[in-house]
Amino acid sequence: MNKEEKLEQIYCLAQKLGLSLGEVVDCFSKKAERCSVTPEIVPGMYVYADGLVSSEIIPNRQIKAVVGYVEEGMVYAVCLKQANLPWSSDFLSVPETKTMISGKEATQKILEAARTREKRAEAAQWCYDYAEDGVKPGEAFLASMNEWTKIFANERAINASLTRLEFCGLSGCCWSSIEYSINNSWILYTSSGTKTGNLKDGNNDVYPVIAFRI
Repeated sequence: MNKEEKLEQIYCLAQKLGLSLGEVVDCFSKKAERCSVTPEIVPGMYVYADGLVSSEIIPNRQIKAVVGYVEEGMVYAVCLKQANLPWSSDFLSVPETKTMISGKEATQKILEAARTREKRAEAAQWCYDYAEDGVKPGEAFLASMNEWTKIFANERAINASLTRLEFCGLSGCCWSSIEYSINNSWILYTSSGTKTGNLKDGNNDVYPVIAFRI
C-alpha cells in the first residue's frame, strides 16, 4: 500500500467517525509540535498547563512548573511560587513519614494526621491547596527529602529557568515532608545542600512540587 492509499484510508476513517478534515489536521499538527519540541525531558524545562514540556518560553501558553528531575518515567517539577511557613505551628507529629520516599504519600499522611488530631500542618496544607498557574488543588505536594536531594542536584538549571520567568529561584531553607523527630522535620539548605532537622514551628521556605508520568 503506497502513501496515497494510506492517506485515503485515514480520510475515509475520519469521515466514518464524524471528524472534519480540519479537525484531523489540527490533531496531527499538535502531536507533531509536541514531538518536535520535547524530544527529551530534562531539568530546567518548562511544564505547561496543557501538558506540553518545552525548553522554550512559548507566548500565550501558561507555564505551571519547571522540571526538577526525571526518574523511571516520572517527571518531578517545581511550581513557580513559594511561601514561608511553619511545618506545623503546634508540633504535629507524624512518625510514619520517617521512612517515606514519596512526598505525595507523605503529604497525604500529614494532612490525615492533622485532620484526625485537629492540629495544623501549614507547609503540607499550602502545597496541597496550591492552585496557581494552572496547577489544580490536590495536584501539588510537599517533596520528601529523597526528592529534594534529586531536585537540588539540578538547582542551577531550575533557577535559571525560574529567573527567566522573573520568579525567585530555590533559596534559603526548604521544608521536606519527612519528620526528623517529635519536634523537628527535615530541611534542606539550598546554599550548601546540607540536610538537618529544624523545629516544626519555625518559618522556612515551602515549594510545591508536582509529578506526572511520561
